[in-house]
Amino acid sequence: AAACQAAVDRDDRLAGAFRCLGTVAMRRSDYDVAVAHFSRAVYLEPTSDEAVGGLATAYSRLGRGMEAEQTHRAAVNLRPLYIPARFDLVVFLYVQGRIDEAVEQLERVVELAPSYQGAVSSLGGLYTLQGRYEEAVGLLERANQLQPTGDAFTNLATTYFVLRRYAEAVAAFRESIRFEQNEHVLWGNLGDAYFWAPGERDNAIGAYERAVELARAQLARDPDDQETRGDLAKYLAYLGERDVARQQIEAAL
Repeated sequence: AAACQAAVDRDDRLAGAFRCLGTVAMRRSDYDVAVAHFSRAVYLEPTSDEAVGGLATAYSRLGRGMEAEQTHRAAVNLRPLYIPARFDLVVFLYVQGRIDEAVEQLERVVELAPSYQGAVSSLGGLYTLQGRYEEAVGLLERANQLQPTGDAFTNLATTYFVLRRYAEAVAAFRESIRFEQNEHVLWGNLGDAYFWAPGERDNAIGAYERAVELARAQLARDPDDQETRGDLAKYLAYLGERDVARQQIEAAL
């Protein structure tokens, strides 16, 4: 903080110095102070993504969602063809639960940058949330052709599963685990896919056992992670350990 302030004292027209002060304030949870510093940075350098993003985040932390949205939209209007600013707006809308609006903005991103794997993959994931499963599959397969990633394979596997294309879901979940081998949710999802895929039910046991191991390791690190505790209960139930599963549910509640 002292170094940031020293920079401001030397030259109060340095947007970077005010961004620095804003970042420090955010880390201290001083969101009103952060708004003031990031606002000054945006005034001095309107095209600074870090300043705009910091200002929008500070507004969000203060519960000032309208101002956060206005900040994101102002950045998009300033540079309509600049992908990162529009993608930040997509993330904001998604977090707000405004999926249809997020899709509208993300479709524009994909239109502007059809080879942007992250946008193609994310749009496929949002299509799945909207129930547009066949369209989602096409986009997610395309995303993995552009650049295979764990997120894209996870979204693809989930979409296959919803479509009851269980064998394909197994293959896609196995690919996603190659990227995130220690994520218990993926192993649990793989267990679910094995459970329903023709001739694969016996393989579900090993996947659920691995999911249990990883979930317990997560709870050892963070005993208050009740979402993981609920997941653990599900895995245990599938393994036939119903009494232990019930204990985990009661602990989570």
